[in-house]
Amino acid sequence: MKASGALRKHLSYDYKVRAARIQRRLFDVERSATRVAASRPESDPVALLCVYRSKNAKIVDQLRRSCPVGSEVLLWALDRAVDDLAAWTRGSGSGLRVPLLNQLYARLPTNFRGFVVLTDDDVVVTSGSIAHAVATARRAGFGLSQPAHDAHSNRSHRITEARPFSVARSTTFVECGPIVIVSPAWRNTVLPMQDEFGMGPGLEEPWMRLRDQDCRLGVIDAVRIRHVGSPGADYDLQTASRAFHSSIEHFGGTRQAMRTLATWPVWRRSPPWTP
Repeated sequence: MKASGALRKHLSYDYKVRAARIQRRLFDVERSATRVAASRPESDPVALLCVYRSKNAKIVDQLRRSCPVGSEVLLWALDRAVDDLAAWTRGSGSGLRVPLLNQLYARLPTNFRGFVVLTDDDVVVTSGSIAHAVATARRAGFGLSQPAHDAHSNRSHRITEARPFSVARSTTFVECGPIVIVSPAWRNTVLPMQDEFGMGPGLEEPWMRLRDQDCRLGVIDAVRIRHVGSPGADYDLQTASRAFHSSIEHFGGTRQAMRTLATWPVWRRSPPWTP
């Protein structure tokens, strides 16, 4: 009995070791594949719009640095402008996220024709960069998209969590944050946003309806973010939640509203939904 117990213990340990090795190899393969898939950022400048708090200035500066060279960066300081971000801060004072982002968008040079990236101040890019995300959105033909959350991110919806071995997914849903990428073709339709949406929840409904106009929505798995802030920390989460759930009732509830339509796997050079 003792020998049998020792044998079972040995086999159990050996199985765990082998399983751990396989898991590590799969992770390495998946990580390498997603890096290759997102390794060709195009150099076209983007417009980065962000409303920030002074406590998150370092995070915002990292987001700024992850944009292509020559990008337009327009920031709004909620409490006080930070010296390191002063060159890009266009205004300061309290207010709601959507109206303030609209104010920044109105200050974008009229001759700018690139992608617009809307970002919160409490989100870190953990794999890839803003430049990678925009390049992937361009290659995927997304009109409206967002990077996926990594496993440690504070996310609100399962559909926005990164999928393994996926470059990007064509979806029925794009959340109002923490990072949203708007293509040049859909800028005039998406922006400016409706001020009445305040902090953003509820914008998902008009964005989902863009699919009726042939706007492709998507989640970019090859570029991953970590939302380090807590949802609702700076606004009424219950009110925002009611606004969100009310907005998706027209689409048959959460399961019907948040669907992945197609996946671009890492072993394909181009997305399956393009010619």
